[in-house]
Amino acid sequence: MLFSVLTPCYNSASFITSTVQSFLNQNFEDGELILLNDGSSDNTLEVLNECARKDSRIRVIDQKNSGVSVSRNHLMEEARGEWILFLDHDDLFLPDALTDLQKLVRSFSEAECFVFPCHLKDEKGGIIDRIEPVFRECGNKTYSGAEAFRLLYSEEKYRGLHWQPWRFVFRRDCKPRFTPGVIHEDLDAMPLFLAGLRCVCIANAPYYLYTMESPNAVTRSFSPKRVADICDVTSRLYEKMELITAGKSGVQLSEEVLQGFKAVLAYNIFGFYQAAALFQEPQRSEHLAFFEAHKNWLLAIKTSSFNSALKVLSLRVLGVKRSACFFLFLNNVKNFFKR
Repeated sequence: MLFSVLTPCYNSASFITSTVQSFLNQNFEDGELILLNDGSSDNTLEVLNECARKDSRIRVIDQKNSGVSVSRNHLMEEARGEWILFLDHDDLFLPDALTDLQKLVRSFSEAECFVFPCHLKDEKGGIIDRIEPVFRECGNKTYSGAEAFRLLYSEEKYRGLHWQPWRFVFRRDCKPRFTPGVIHEDLDAMPLFLAGLRCVCIANAPYYLYTMESPNAVTRSFSPKRVADICDVTSRLYEKMELITAGKSGVQLSEEVLQGFKAVLAYNIFGFYQAAALFQEPQRSEHLAFFEAHKNWLLAIKTSSFNSALKVLSLRVLGVKRSACFFLFLNNVKNFFKR
């Protein structure tokens, strides 16, 4: 079997059939779809079982609610295919995705992993064609894992937040591991997993349609729990980078590349940092104090934009706590003039 498509599901009953149908619509037979119900409180399991009854390529796993990291790990252990890819429960495959992937893995047989761009589906169902420059300009070529990491997460011209698990297709014998209990399991697992591989192919064409908003999207709000989670993940990543710098890791990345990655992490956490200023006490003071103690995370932001330069200047002059309020004020002014 060539492909194992893995879908973790939680309270997905109202939309999972569309996701499954995008698999069934593929003109491709050499694959399986494994659907995992993570202790849903609605009738997701019933819907999944009905999907499985319609096609022998679909399998269903049921587990008590354990979170998305445990679900992803469980699914990978159940996979039978030579290649593994994720299809999240509210997203879709583009037409002929698996056929195109088959051609790609055969063309680049030396690769252990492929990384892809995607199309976006907006709230009204429209499709946004968005292929970032790194995929357009560096696509359909193979790189070492360290070089692919540099292009995707460190090079200022290209770097972005390209670490969602569904962007990756990887061999079953070199799969990543997700940390249980973490909301941001993708950031925690995927970039440094990629960096440690021998051969990675960056593709230039999408196969995936990502839903920008969904009924279960955790990205729709910044809660104190989410801020605590992103801080925890960022702490672990900094610890891993210290091991890389000390030569105590199997991953080899230069200090320059690590600094570029820290800039991406800073860009990623800035929204969480600014949101902390809106929390009620005592969470507001606790979170801002944490960011004050890790000011270097925020100061690592580095792009050529005026906005980034303003952030660094404000942090150095006003400090972390006052800057959070200043940034919120600027956002309110910007939103006012957008009306």
